Amino acid sequence: MNNRIQELIAAVDWCKSFEYSLFHITLTAAEEIVSEYDRLQEGRNAAIRALEKAEQFISAMMEFYGEGLTVYNWHQNGDGEPWDNFFDSNMEGNELESIRTALSHLKG
Repeated sequence: MNNRIQELIAAVDWCKSFEYSLFHITLTAAEEIVSEYDRLQEGRNAAIRALEKAEQFISAMMEFYGEGLTVYNWHQNGDGEPWDNFFDSNMEGNELESIRTALSHLKG
C-alpha cells in the first residue's frame, strides 16, 4: 500500500511538472506573439506616416498642374520645360488614388 501511495504522489508531481511546463510554453508563445504584434504595429504606423507624407507631397505638387508653369534649366541647357511634362512623364495618374486606398486599408 505504501508503494502505491508513493506511485500516486510521483504521478501527481509529474502532472504538476507537466502542467507547469505547458503553462510556461504557452506563456512564452503568448509573449512572442505580443512582441511580433508590437513589431508589426510599429511597421504599420511607419507605413501610414510615409503614405500620408507622400499623399501631401503629391497633392501639393499636383496643384501646379495645368497652371502653365515653366521650369527653366530642367535639362541643364537653359531652356524652359512645361511643369506638366514632369507629371505626364512620371505619373500614371492613379498614384493619389492608390495611396489613399492603401491608407484606408491600413487605418481600418
